Amino acid sequence: MGGWVCPFIIFLLLSCASQAPPPGGPPDRTPPEVAQTRPAPDATRVAPDSGVRIRFSEAMDRRSAEASFFLSPAPQGGLKFRWRKDEMEVLPPGGLHPGRTYLVSVGTGSRDEAGNPLRASFDFAFSTGDLIGRGEIRGRVLSIDKGRSQVYIVAYELTGRGDPDPASDAPDYTTQAASDGAFRFPRLSPGRYRAFAFEDRDRDRSCSPGVDPLSVPAGDALLTESDAVALLGDLRPALRDTARATLTSARAADRTHVALRFTGPVAGPLDAAISGPSGPLSVLAAHLDPADPSRALLLTGEQTPGGTYRVERLSGLSRVEIPKEGGAFKGSGDPDRTPPRIAALRPMAGAENVRPDAPVEIVFSEPMRTTGVSPAWIASDTTEAPPGTFRWPAPDRLTFTPDAPWTPARLHRLLAEGLTDPSGNRLSGDIAPSFTTVDSSRLGGIAGRVSASEGAPPARVCLRAVRVDDPDTEATAILPQPGAYALSGLPAGRYDVTVFLDLNGDGEWTPGRPRPFAPSEPFGDLTEPVTVRPRWTTEDVEIRIETVRYVKGNVE
Repeated sequence: MGGWVCPFIIFLLLSCASQAPPPGGPPDRTPPEVAQTRPAPDATRVAPDSGVRIRFSEAMDRRSAEASFFLSPAPQGGLKFRWRKDEMEVLPPGGLHPGRTYLVSVGTGSRDEAGNPLRASFDFAFSTGDLIGRGEIRGRVLSIDKGRSQVYIVAYELTGRGDPDPASDAPDYTTQAASDGAFRFPRLSPGRYRAFAFEDRDRDRSCSPGVDPLSVPAGDALLTESDAVALLGDLRPALRDTARATLTSARAADRTHVALRFTGPVAGPLDAAISGPSGPLSVLAAHLDPADPSRALLLTGEQTPGGTYRVERLSGLSRVEIPKEGGAFKGSGDPDRTPPRIAALRPMAGAENVRPDAPVEIVFSEPMRTTGVSPAWIASDTTEAPPGTFRWPAPDRLTFTPDAPWTPARLHRLLAEGLTDPSGNRLSGDIAPSFTTVDSSRLGGIAGRVSASEGAPPARVCLRAVRVDDPDTEATAILPQPGAYALSGLPAGRYDVTVFLDLNGDGEWTPGRPRPFAPSEPFGDLTEPVTVRPRWTTEDVEIRIETVRYVKGNVE
């Protein structure tokens, strides 16, 4: 027997060796999964001294898995982690609180040893008491970084607290968005919740003002005793200018105007409050100089000559500070004798390849009289009076949207005689925008319908299409309410189409702010660009605006 055992073992070893995969085999592209958890999802009466165990389907990059684990409500102090092969054990300092529901999120930042992330966050809940919450929040984040930054969603239960700010207040619940932006907070108790999203550009796992784009919701989610699922509208992050502009001077330009100067540019719209000798001074409108946004002009009610006034509050999209001893000025009795002028004109003079249906926007140097005014084009042998609609989106802005394409090689002059400021000072001269339109044979269009979820606030709809490879090429449409739309005069190409409810009527999407809380305007977009071909309208392009809505039970 001893004569053949050794050759047989050698034969087995050689056979086993021949079956091993060759070096440099196919790379690992399979995302990891959560294979098992302890406690199990929806478990109750979990012992307070228990830890949380997550077993993965394969070996993980431990640092990424630990950084992407969230236990909510978050315990005081840092979590402790222990590993046994592909199982991660999490130990809350001091243990779990009795009689409480905990939400666990294993985020999409968790990666295996080959660098593959989870496809979606794995979220589950358990309770150290007899009951577990039945409510749920779901939504989607429309990332502007397109996957280059990890997207975090944080939620706050609002009972007994003021407006939370993700930049300074620790959240009650945290999770990470899937690759398609989807997220969920399951098994929540009844209450009012507010969810924010931010893109972690500096990778510090926190919301950094001025660095990380932040999404403010269009509304709160109110969960009741029933097993309701709150479906949030799309969360759209926006990068906010957090540079603080400080008010350096305030003076009465005349008896109905106050001129302001700041240390730096201010992002509007600007809102102001002024106190006076006999109570608040009404602020009727505000104008930011487009050429120098560190200057502003307020239109006010009649001032008391020599009276002491003070700017008490200033707010805009950027932060504005008023020094403790600043903002004071003396009222003026001088009449306003300064005529308004044109501060900006779009399209700019001499612009080429302008869309044939492009609107004209005129920005004035001060708030204008907007009631009882009928602007009109001048028709003559050399000029044309195109049909269309004039609108004042703001007291210092006038827009004209033509009903038909602009006629090539024709001059258009706007009669300025009826355009005055509130004091009756006339705009000097006529307005003559001069631009060249693009060849219509190279143009196409997009048509379809805009719909909004039930319960959406009544408001006009603003639609915008922007060419992917040329953001300066765009088309807009304004609808009185959700319904059919048509965008024409678009140069051929691929377009991102977005839509929002214009709740404040300014024609611009308002991203809201966390504190004091101002909701964002409900928003919607298409997941893929729309292709526009010359002399062709791409039809049946449907786009939906989702606001917070509620459904019963689990919704996948």
